[in-house]
Amino acid sequence: MSTQEVAPPLRRDAVTAAGYTAVVTWGWFVFASGPVLPLVGLDLGLSKTLVGLHATFLSIGSISSAPLLVPLVRSLRRYGAMTVGAGCVSLAAVLLAVGSLFPGWGLVLTLLGMVSAGFGGTLLIGTSTAVLDGHHGRSSNAAVSEANGLGSGLGLCAPLLVGACVALGLTWRPALLLLLPLAAAGTVLVRRVLDADRAGRLDAAPLRAAPAPARDASGRRTPLPRRVWVILAVVMCGVGSEVSLNTWSAELLRERTVLEEAGASAFVAAFAAGMTVGRFVAVPLARRWTSAALLRAAVVLAGGGFALLWFSTLTSTGWVSLAVVGLAFAGAGAGAFFPIGVAWLVRSTEGQSERGMTFVSVGVGAAAGLVPFGVGALADLVGIHLAMLAIPVGIALVTLGLGVLARARVHD
Repeated sequence: MSTQEVAPPLRRDAVTAAGYTAVVTWGWFVFASGPVLPLVGLDLGLSKTLVGLHATFLSIGSISSAPLLVPLVRSLRRYGAMTVGAGCVSLAAVLLAVGSLFPGWGLVLTLLGMVSAGFGGTLLIGTSTAVLDGHHGRSSNAAVSEANGLGSGLGLCAPLLVGACVALGLTWRPALLLLLPLAAAGTVLVRRVLDADRAGRLDAAPLRAAPAPARDASGRRTPLPRRVWVILAVVMCGVGSEVSLNTWSAELLRERTVLEEAGASAFVAAFAAGMTVGRFVAVPLARRWTSAALLRAAVVLAGGGFALLWFSTLTSTGWVSLAVVGLAFAGAGAGAFFPIGVAWLVRSTEGQSERGMTFVSVGVGAAAGLVPFGVGALADLVGIHLAMLAIPVGIALVTLGLGVLARARVHD
């Protein structure tokens, strides 16, 4: 079954915009850091394994923050946790920019920056997803997809700006540090929404909400439905593939085509462009298609796009145009894994949004850290081209997970 009862139209307001700002802030960091990390490695003289280690430390930050997500939201409410998250991601950008200037301590500072980014990203995505789910209900699939579409849409500018700054001799730092005013603007918007709520001009209850209790009336812990764990596995495999493509595509283009550093970094924007298109296309489809159907379509696009990227870089000079088209199609598919999967998971938690997002933070953090690190370590042994074959393995596992859900008749 590939369709569902038509969901209500997505009605956006200031609360929706507040949720979107958190995703956009995180999106800028993710898409800027993809092409930036290999350049940090060149600045500090790091091996590909050590460059890949940055993704591992990003996951350490995400995983370490997961147990704190529910207590922090309970204490600070969702809007407070968003503000802390924006501050942590801003600190990460500063540490990356400063750390790469000091070869002696640079690796320590940049790794600490990635931990801070992982911590902040968990707060931003965890709270914004819960806000959008609570505010939009059955239309949350469309809202979360559109939020991530905006994040990748603005993120599309990040690798382009990185490439432009490098080509102009400004280094990559101005492009990454543009995150600071973006995060500040998002924080101001959240505060204004709360002011409007207090004045009675709108209802921002999902922004002010605390997590639902995780225990029933008798004090026993309420278990999450079993389908949550299978959906989580699907999201993890999809995100591992997505982050690996974002992290290592620039290096693949640099080594296997005629492009140099600036051009390779800029052309990774094709991946972000594909993600943006895929996520926005998913918004109207989400009203009629089940999450499972959307993810099956994503698998086809991601797998086909990767195949085109990989085969177009078989030779050392490669076919740049085909590689870029492959990146765009891979992005269109991979971009759906996280927003559609997470919205599906949160709806499946039966009201325990933050608790579900805690496990998402651990699972996605592990996948986003271990898979790119593994690709980097493998690249040091066999080269980046062969190492990238780890990515379709993840896409195949997504297909397997969707098959398990289909056999269990889990759709939405």
